[in-house]
Amino acid sequence: MKIKRKTLFISAAIIIIIAVVVLVWILKDDTSSPLDGGTTWFAGQGEHDANTFIFPTQEELAAIEPKDRAAALQIPENILREMSTAGLAETCINYPMIANMAFYDSLEIGFGRMKDQFNGLQELFVRTDVADVLVPIFVSMDLNKLNQFAEYPTFKFHYICIMLYQEPILNALTAEQKNDLMKAISEKRKLINSKYDDHFSLYNLEILEQRIK
Repeated sequence: MKIKRKTLFISAAIIIIIAVVVLVWILKDDTSSPLDGGTTWFAGQGEHDANTFIFPTQEELAAIEPKDRAAALQIPENILREMSTAGLAETCINYPMIANMAFYDSLEIGFGRMKDQFNGLQELFVRTDVADVLVPIFVSMDLNKLNQFAEYPTFKFHYICIMLYQEPILNALTAEQKNDLMKAISEKRKLINSKYDDHFSLYNLEILEQRIK
């Protein structure tokens, strides 16, 4: 009987130790995120709903002829002019045809084609405070949550990198913003190399780095 009790005690102790180790690991993984709990993957996401444009759903787009889809995604001019830059940036990040960049010889060329077609991107890049909005989005971008919760996470990662190395943004960057971006680039490169090398290519991240220098 004593042996059986001792065995039960040891087994219970082992189970408790395993549970504690697992809990510590989970908490460590969670606290490594720069954002609080939830599904947001950059700071301020979802805080500008009153200033974002709601696109047709994928089901609604599927019912539209492919040649007419870009036109269906235009933001009405009366709404576009009244949108805050933060709301407009988030709207552009939510653009449903973002994956179409892959149809071109490079994602940068695809981005340029998308900009030609989408008035939201055209308006975004003439806003004088666009760098002040996009830099914090990139710096706070949580690759763990991006990969878990975003639609087309790989394309959105490249999309935001490409947005940042457009000439209007680069010309507007302050020295502090450049430092913030370079630090964030280094951190994201380390995470990609250690955890996400099969999810996120470094290609456009390194172009961004080169063009900031």
